[in-house]
Amino acid sequence: MKYIKCIKQKYSFKIDGTKIKIARAEKGWTITKLAVESGITRKTIGEIEKGKKKSSKCYY
Repeated sequence: MKYIKCIKQKYSFKIDGTKIKIARAEKGWTITKLAVESGITRKTIGEIEKGKKKSSKCYY
C-alpha cells in the first residue's frame, strides 16, 4: 500500500510594514481591500503597517 506522509514544517518570516503600506498605496488599495484579498484581518494589517507585528509563523 502506498501512502503520502505530510510533514509539517514551521517557517518564520520577517515583515516590513513600511513596504507593505507603500505597495498597498501604489495599488490604490485600502486596508479593507488588502484584508479581503489576502485573508488577513484589517486589525492585523494595521498592526503590521504600524510595526507592532514584525514576524509571522506559517505552518505547512
